[in-house]
Amino acid sequence: MTESTKETKEGHDVASLFVKRFNAPGSQPGVLIEGEEQGAKPRLTLTTYAPDSFDEREIESPDQVPDLKGEQVQWLGVEGHNVEVLRALGERFRVHPLVIEDIHHVGQRPKIEVFEDHLFITLDLFTLSESRDDVVKEQVNLLLFERRIISVLEGRERVFGPVRERLRKQHGRIRAEGADYIAYALIDTVVDHFFPLLEALGERISAIEDAVLEAPTQVHLARIHKLRRDLVRLRRSAWPLREMVTQLVRSNTAVVSESMEPFLRDVRDHTVQTLELIETYLEMTAGLTELYMSSLSNRMNEVMKVLTLISTIFIPLSFVAGVYGMNFDGDASPWNMPELRWYLGYPVVLTVMASMTAGLLLYFRHRRWL
Repeated sequence: MTESTKETKEGHDVASLFVKRFNAPGSQPGVLIEGEEQGAKPRLTLTTYAPDSFDEREIESPDQVPDLKGEQVQWLGVEGHNVEVLRALGERFRVHPLVIEDIHHVGQRPKIEVFEDHLFITLDLFTLSESRDDVVKEQVNLLLFERRIISVLEGRERVFGPVRERLRKQHGRIRAEGADYIAYALIDTVVDHFFPLLEALGERISAIEDAVLEAPTQVHLARIHKLRRDLVRLRRSAWPLREMVTQLVRSNTAVVSESMEPFLRDVRDHTVQTLELIETYLEMTAGLTELYMSSLSNRMNEVMKVLTLISTIFIPLSFVAGVYGMNFDGDASPWNMPELRWYLGYPVVLTVMASMTAGLLLYFRHRRWL
């Protein structure tokens, strides 16, 4: 069964740009559903290296992965989900069927599972879409053996390009280390992707704040809610990510050497910084909502102030006009508005009304109501 979740706001897709798959309730655990291939044809890239050698090539199936020789270390990168490839992966490297199911059924919580000869690590990778309007979530799966690392992504492997380039050009100590160092580099890459994303969200918060102060609209309120949804998604992933890295630092397993502990602690520090930024931005978005309501209320008060002043000015003018609009007959009695027969009666009344208006405006200005 496949469920696609897409939310639409402001005329374009937002927040939940990912596909989540799951078996029907009551299905046998560890069974992959036929016909659930996602995206383009999967690509498998096999990188084999040692301190004095390097080889990188594409293969068709996990069955073509050779056994390790000498000091060789292997990195098998699988791009795209395919039932047959994942099944072959489980059979070739003796991975538990439930792990393969978790890899295929994306939307898993970041976690680490320890097995006898390998670790299974699940991460969430967040990036901006090509339009830079939406936050896209992608599940990253790592299988770490003593001298082999397997990475499985939903789509094409674009974020791990710098790590591969370091391997090709032998930058730093990467070729001198084992598979656990590659695992650290991949985890660190996923965690570091939070920072440019949060920087972009922070710029949006500042831009919305300026716009709300100038002229709040419903569009700004919708953008604030969208930002908050994105940040909640990031926080929901960052908390278990920190727990996972902490568990990895404290794990006593043969596939992670003690020399990796300083590097993993550094990654843990980055996850803590990420969480602090997310919590800060969530508080800022809550403040933006209050700022929007306050700005809207202030604008309404200004409008009501202007309307009240206009009404106040026209009340005495309406009184004068109403009195002189009664048209009492001056011939019937000398008390029946003799002003109606004045030669300059109309200009005098207009002058009086203008004087009243000017006097009210001067009074309002003196009281600093204007």
